[in-house]
Amino acid sequence: NISINPQNPKELYIASDWRSVWSGDGGLTWFERVRGSDISCITDIRFTQGRVYASAMDEGVLVSEDNGKTWRQLWPLKWSAEESGHCWRIAANTVDGVDHLVTGFSPWDSNPKLNIAIISDDGGKTHEIVKSGLPDYLPKKNTMWENGFIRALATDPANPNILYAGIDGDAEPSKSGGGIFKTEDGGRHWKQLPHQPGSRR
Repeated sequence: NISINPQNPKELYIASDWRSVWSGDGGLTWFERVRGSDISCITDIRFTQGRVYASAMDEGVLVSEDNGKTWRQLWPLKWSAEESGHCWRIAANTVDGVDHLVTGFSPWDSNPKLNIAIISDDGGKTHEIVKSGLPDYLPKKNTMWENGFIRALATDPANPNILYAGIDGDAEPSKSGGGIFKTEDGGRHWKQLPHQPGSRR
């Protein structure tokens, strides 16, 4: 995943393998930007109001308030069965002047194993776990890594409260599988769309 700093188009960030990297010259040279963060597999990067938010496998959600020079973890701050795991994507949008965050997440040790969304209405100061409308199991049929996870997350550019999530995995007998899910209330309630791609891998 690559993101361009909206304040400076020559500044690029890449979420790559176990490091986040940065370029200040339009991609001619690159530097690791991991100070303040454990070695992490960064999965997504978003910009809003002078802050940079990153999602990571194993490390949750990180924020930088100095263009990636230093990072601070927002969650989880300690091990938790529901909040320790892989954070696949993050959406960061300004709603009423405050950063609203939505992440797609799969905990390591939840029972049952499932996908959740974690949302924050105050830039990560507090957060809540959301399961409403998401599958109550991990899809298995036609997935990338044996289980279906929230591998895509996008915000409607006309309304930051409308988001779409993509979970890999086809439907199975008595199970609706993954596919495209939509929320119209900022991530609190999700609904699987009635029409899905032929393959959801």
